[in-house]
Amino acid sequence: MTRIHLPEGSRLAFQGAQYKVVTLTENQDVHLSSLDTGEPLLIPSKEIAQAVFDGEVEILSASPDYAHHQLVSFDSFSDQERAEARARLEFVRHVDKASGASNLNQAVRCVIRRYDQDGYDELPSKRTLMRWYKSWILGGKDIRALLPRNCFKGPRQRRFDNRVESIVWQIVHERYLKPEYSTGTEIYRAICRRIKKENQTASVGMKLKAPSRRTIYRYLSELDPYEVLLAHHGQQVADQKFGPVGSGVGTDYPLERVEIDHHLIDLLVVYPNGDVMGRVWLTLAIDSYSRMVVGFDISPEPPSYRSIMRCLRNAIAPKDKFIQSVVDEFKAQSGNEIEADIENEWPCFGLIVVLVVDNGLEFHSQNLLDALSQLGISIEYNPKRTPRYKGKVERFFQTLNSKLIHTLDGTTFSNTQQRGDYASEKNAKLTIQDLMLLVTKFVVDEYSNTYHEGIKDCPIHRWTKGTEKHPVRLLSNLEDLSVLTSCVETCTLSRIGVRLFNLQFQSEAIQLLYRRLMTGRMNLGRNPKVRVKYDPENLLLVYVEDAQNRIFLPASCVYASYADGLSVWRHKLISRVVSNETNGARKHSEEKLLNARVTTFELAQQLKTSKRKTRRNKAHRYVREEVIAEVVTNFENASEDKQREDIPVQEFDFSSDEIAAEIEKSHWKSTSPSRGTGGDNA
Repeated sequence: MTRIHLPEGSRLAFQGAQYKVVTLTENQDVHLSSLDTGEPLLIPSKEIAQAVFDGEVEILSASPDYAHHQLVSFDSFSDQERAEARARLEFVRHVDKASGASNLNQAVRCVIRRYDQDGYDELPSKRTLMRWYKSWILGGKDIRALLPRNCFKGPRQRRFDNRVESIVWQIVHERYLKPEYSTGTEIYRAICRRIKKENQTASVGMKLKAPSRRTIYRYLSELDPYEVLLAHHGQQVADQKFGPVGSGVGTDYPLERVEIDHHLIDLLVVYPNGDVMGRVWLTLAIDSYSRMVVGFDISPEPPSYRSIMRCLRNAIAPKDKFIQSVVDEFKAQSGNEIEADIENEWPCFGLIVVLVVDNGLEFHSQNLLDALSQLGISIEYNPKRTPRYKGKVERFFQTLNSKLIHTLDGTTFSNTQQRGDYASEKNAKLTIQDLMLLVTKFVVDEYSNTYHEGIKDCPIHRWTKGTEKHPVRLLSNLEDLSVLTSCVETCTLSRIGVRLFNLQFQSEAIQLLYRRLMTGRMNLGRNPKVRVKYDPENLLLVYVEDAQNRIFLPASCVYASYADGLSVWRHKLISRVVSNETNGARKHSEEKLLNARVTTFELAQQLKTSKRKTRRNKAHRYVREEVIAEVVTNFENASEDKQREDIPVQEFDFSSDEIAAEIEKSHWKSTSPSRGTGGDNA
């Protein structure tokens, strides 16, 4: 069983109440105590982990300074402030690497000297770089800890007398420098209560003035990071962070170093009606310490930011619901010949420390870098032409091919010599749901329980032993993961909500936000601009920024049936088709959009056999996305012609003129019945 890191004294919020962690039993049960009534509660740690990722439980004190940073959204700051934070992040990461072979002072001097030799114009001072590094460490390696804090500027000396400083020092050592530490807010409140108690017996001239919250936060940020880490997590973790590091790339615990890469699977998959879909991409993350696969994603689309984030979401979250969904989707098909049972558990979940990637363009996406920085995940790029630096994931792809993929019907093998006279297209019969189940069974039941020569043990045994010594860390709540991995646009907020890609999104929360933003500016005649985060693969739900509180509020699409499972690419295509049919009208009813979605899907199935390669690729991509979304499922009348598609699908856009001409030429209309609006899937 995977152990979780949940220190004694931590606070959890669920079911409308707050609980304190008393202890973790030998049976891995969490002993809780209600902060309101003192009533005890015993819950298995596995249920706690699942509840956190289901959004039912929130960890209120995940790290020393995180309680403050989690209230701040990185996207809420200006471009200049975010650029400054990214520049500082480069400095502190170099200091973090250099501090492993020397003390912190030497590491800072070494980094400054290195940048000076490279001719860097704006060099920070030693003290500034030291302050950046400490803030970053205390903030859980969150890039938001490096944002410019203009409101914190002022005198460097503390403005409270020796008696107040003595109280602060005592409270910090009693409640902060210990394994079951309190948050900065709790420390501040405890200091205020102690000063209030002292003032009750003091004369008028001797009464103490409580320091501000900012002063206490500054005091905590200036503590020695080694002493803080030593108090919170013990000697082993502190020495591991600041002690000397030997040569080579080594790992000491699970999720310390995770390698991720893409692989075009040597297999032709088919649609449910038997038409060949083509080869699909596997994005997979593997733990260097245990060799356990911690997450993967299978998709027809080429490697992109979206496929990486799907893989990371799968890697960070517990796997019970994922395995169940894979089995359910497989069983929903007719005529299954494969055994659907998965015998073992897949215990891998938790936050990654370092993510090792290659130099693909998708790994240099600023959205990806910002999301990883806010999750506290460092990214490490391989030197060019050196695949050995992430050889573990490359080796796994070879194992997967030899032990599974090349044994399946429809395999293309690794090269033409291996394939010989084998007719891959003719023998292809596995759907994407079949492949998902087979890969999951291989990862969970076979690979994890097979002796691995590199670690001299089975991956599952190595993982279990590693998490017993170094428990995995959990995400505070599910919304952090879903919101941080979204894309950002700027939209106008009005009484109709927000419009994104000409779709309306509305909720009570953003209407309250609109009323607040319009307070005092009714005569200006302009609605406020807000940032909106959205999932490019599903336009059903977006998040609207509340800049004052620096959080994001959910808003649902008014056309829920149409937007469910709809990607931005398909929506833009459908919008152009409808706009062409309505002579350029910008607003369309949900019924028209639903009909156009089904019509375009059926037209795409006809165009899969087109003589033009670009048109075939676009048609294949559209059909694939709709099949994966499981929204448009009318395959009975699809063409029986087989079209081999070994080449990865490229990102194209349909031409609305081409589609309109094709429809007019054939006098062709959708054969699917009209669908009404409402909550059903479109």
